[in-house]
Amino acid sequence: MHTGRGRAEPTGSRTNGDAVAGATSAREVETTTADGVRLRGLLWSVDAPRGVVVISHGFGEHASAYERIAVDLNRRVGVDVVGFDYRGHGRSPGARGVLRRYEELVDDLLAGIEWASRHRPGLTRFLLGHSNGGQVALRVAAARPRSVDGVIVSNPALRIKLRVPRWKILVGRALGKMVPTLTFASRIRPEVLTRDPVAAAAIRGDALRHARMGPTFFFGLVAGGARLIEQAERITTPTVFIIGGADAVVDPLAAREMFDRLGATDKQFWLFPSMLHDPLLEVGREHVVDDLTRWLDARLPAR
Repeated sequence: MHTGRGRAEPTGSRTNGDAVAGATSAREVETTTADGVRLRGLLWSVDAPRGVVVISHGFGEHASAYERIAVDLNRRVGVDVVGFDYRGHGRSPGARGVLRRYEELVDDLLAGIEWASRHRPGLTRFLLGHSNGGQVALRVAAARPRSVDGVIVSNPALRIKLRVPRWKILVGRALGKMVPTLTFASRIRPEVLTRDPVAAAAIRGDALRHARMGPTFFFGLVAGGARLIEQAERITTPTVFIIGGADAVVDPLAAREMFDRLGATDKQFWLFPSMLHDPLLEVGREHVVDDLTRWLDARLPAR
């Protein structure tokens, strides 16, 4: 049984396993949600995959932003990786940041899992969710525990730490239902997400990213995070929390609070104290990838 553990940030480099042959460049894929939205995505595949990881990207992001970790998992673990852009994100249709209900994102992720089940039948399935995508992944794990075999979340958006101007909250509450397309800009500098200047520059120059969020999206995220913490015992799937302890966007303490309440007996909490919001793009990310490689290896069929 794996239990939660406090974790100091490693100081030495580590390696694990041999590279896997047959990793390919990403190819475009599509899936359709239950309400008819055609989501566009990417598949990074390998020869004879041991499993499949489904990406649940963060707010304003898109699947192709996860190419680096996808290739890492291709080569080091021997799994396929697939990710679909949520509606209103990346290459998928929909007004940027606009949702009729927050649960549409859950429906989108379920469509992605169904694609993986249909196109990679019989393979062990994992979710990898970051920030808002971490909340969505945890919602799926709570509501559909048999849909995946493991959940990995990095700095899930459970409680917002970044200060939101009061006027935005008041206007959003007053006008959100009357003007469903209303959105506000979320001005988060890349340097708040990662200390890696190369990663920060890539974020700044990414034309597919957006920074718009509507009231339904925002209030759904806030309420959903609080509800997930309260109902954490419903999650019994093997779970890993990867937490940058210096995150200024979402509260790392909320992640610990939820983790302690999880119903899963196979659970681990990896704290990297000096990392910011996105451990997968941070200085020292190789240590995160090393740990993730070992964790997945232990839960996949032997090579």
